[in-house]
Amino acid sequence: MFARALSRFTGLTAAPASLMGSTRQVFLPACVLPTRHFSAGAGGANPFKNQLLLTLSSPSESIFVRTPIRSVTVPGSEGAMTMTNGHSQTVARLKAGEVIVRKGESGEEVERFFLSDGFVLFKGPEDDSGCCTAEVLGVEIVPVSLLDKESATAALQELLQQGAGAADEWTKARTLLGQELLAAVIRSAP
Repeated sequence: MFARALSRFTGLTAAPASLMGSTRQVFLPACVLPTRHFSAGAGGANPFKNQLLLTLSSPSESIFVRTPIRSVTVPGSEGAMTMTNGHSQTVARLKAGEVIVRKGESGEEVERFFLSDGFVLFKGPEDDSGCCTAEVLGVEIVPVSLLDKESATAALQELLQQGAGAADEWTKARTLLGQELLAAVIRSAP
């Protein structure tokens, strides 16, 4: 009875014990489901060949969606990493810092963004185009040109004054995390 209910919801069927050389029932896959690709484009073949396709987005906006680029440099939690087409498949946590996007044949066109934190997912080619995909997902992403170093410095000073001599753990944690974020803003601001 359990085997029938399980097969109804999972597509698994029970193999007879005589086939398996055991007195237990063993579940075997009844069918193979097609995989669903996170970045699959909407309809049609990929028009690009052997390029890195970048998706750079936050919950509020998508800055790039499968846009062909030369390379992207992201602030990984263990250090900055530059990804080009053919990079090894990666999933990594990102910390606050600068995302550098290089476009054009030789990477001469550069766009810089500030990312508060997030993740990067790098996948190999899913078709015969040879195009890898890099998906940079951030909580907040803004162009570096919009950062204000003086405002960030003032906010950092205010935060440090509020956190000085704090007794409760929440204020200490808030001060530490805010200090890391504002220091990254100050480093990235023009």
